[in-house]
Amino acid sequence: RTGLGSSSTFTTCLLRLMAHMNEAEMGPMDLAMKAHHMERDVLKENVGIQDQLHASFGGVNRFDFFEDQVSCMPVRMSGLSQQALSQSMHLVFTNKTRSASETLEEQIKGTASKKLDKDLRELYAMVGECVRVLENPRPHDMVEDLGRMMHEGWQIKKRLSNMITNTQVDEIYDRALAAGAIGGKLCGAGTGGFLLMIVPPEQSKQFIKEMGENMVLPVGVAREGAVIVQQSR
Repeated sequence: RTGLGSSSTFTTCLLRLMAHMNEAEMGPMDLAMKAHHMERDVLKENVGIQDQLHASFGGVNRFDFFEDQVSCMPVRMSGLSQQALSQSMHLVFTNKTRSASETLEEQIKGTASKKLDKDLRELYAMVGECVRVLENPRPHDMVEDLGRMMHEGWQIKKRLSNMITNTQVDEIYDRALAAGAIGGKLCGAGTGGFLLMIVPPEQSKQFIKEMGENMVLPVGVAREGAVIVQQSR
């Protein structure tokens, strides 16, 4: 209930374990699709497919969707840029949890009625540009450009539904910018959970200090997705 994809990650890993116990081969794409089927069709949740894909593949990827088909293209980041990305990402807790299924309902209706077409086209246009930003071999420039792009994307995302943000979330976001963040966005469907803020690594300690009452968690990029960890005997 915090917008970090934990429900989809749990489902993905449970299915990966079950396949392993039954000695069944399952690639990351098949795994993501089965997890999505479990959540959407069996449990009747309003969910997308991206959380399951991220949990299955790991790393930083671009996913493209063509009707029922999905393609995955790894983003080619230099080692220094990957390190800078991990050092610059900070999760800021809004002190509020919520149901993603309920929050998504209004957005789903707006998408079906084509009221959101303009905003969705703008967000899609940013995907290719974001890949180019992440593949920039100059870490400092990459972090600066990514932060500004996330801020722009957040302004668009807020227009998709009245339930995506609220006064409390906006106030925390503004404080994060004042504390040194370049930009960021609310993770997941909206309303509560965690903000992901991009902060220059050299300002990290001061940023955490100034956010005060809101828990700040440094996070990094996992290179692997759902894998079996076997303990040696």
